[in-house]
Amino acid sequence: DNTAPTYSDLSVEIITLEDGSLALQITGFVNSDSGDYNYGIFYFKVAGNPEAPELYLYSGNSESELNYNSDYDSIYNSETGAFTAFKRISTDNISGIYYLQSYNMYDDNSNSTYQSIDGGSDTPLLDLSIEIDNPDAVLDNTAPTYSDLSVEIITLEDGSLALQITGFVNSDSGDYNYGIF
Repeated sequence: DNTAPTYSDLSVEIITLEDGSLALQITGFVNSDSGDYNYGIFYFKVAGNPEAPELYLYSGNSESELNYNSDYDSIYNSETGAFTAFKRISTDNISGIYYLQSYNMYDDNSNSTYQSIDGGSDTPLLDLSIEIDNPDAVLDNTAPTYSDLSVEIITLEDGSLALQITGFVNSDSGDYNYGIF
């Protein structure tokens, strides 16, 4: 078998989980000649905000029941090809229109399908877009800063010299990653 699986009849919706939080859910069908679907991943981006964290959904080949108490899950019916996948919307996911930017899918024979687009909500891949209103989103658009910097030349154990910079990182959210001097 060298035919990659495909999706059809895809739709997305916002659902409310048992604890009251919101999740993005995708449903559809997997078309596979051999029925050997393994998994797929859907990547949704926020229109007009390329820096915002994307929302991705994983669709596996598990035939167990969906666990809506988890952060994400999926179910697949190998007889019909029907699948459902969801992912809880976190505080990282800002409000806005999310559009399908890309997806990939694989079968057990290493066949794969990948498709992506450039653009925004007016050109979503496979016409899949949805508005998410997330009042719990944490909007952090303040970059960290440095203070009390000092520079000195130090001697390393092997006798070579190095430049040492010390100071403080000021970050409201505590999400400092790294800096380059």
